[in-house]
Amino acid sequence: MDIRPGLGIEEDAICRGVRGFFYESDPLEKLPGCLEALINGQLWYSRKILANRVQRLRTPKKMKNLLLERELEILRHIIAGATNREMAGRLLITQNTVKSHVYRIYKKIKVPNRLQATFWAAQYL
Repeated sequence: MDIRPGLGIEEDAICRGVRGFFYESDPLEKLPGCLEALINGQLWYSRKILANRVQRLRTPKKMKNLLLERELEILRHIIAGATNREMAGRLLITQNTVKSHVYRIYKKIKVPNRLQATFWAAQYL
């Protein structure tokens, strides 16, 4: 893909399966190496793109820190399919306390329901 650096499209392109970038400002003598790498199933990204990608992949650890330990415990029960009543019984708290925790979890991770919370957890925990 022949593009100008700094357009900010790299992250989206990588997610869509683009395996390399050759910028119009890159020296032409690098083009054969780029093509050979891509043909051999390798990736051709700049160090800056790779560094940004690695940093974004490390973000889930930060996302996990959004939740308190008790909220993570509640979220694990949600993932397991427990009802509020079941969680209250297992954790020795009231159903209203469970509802409060669930509400705060949804708000923090910006999801509307248990299914979306489960998807969020699968991605970030």
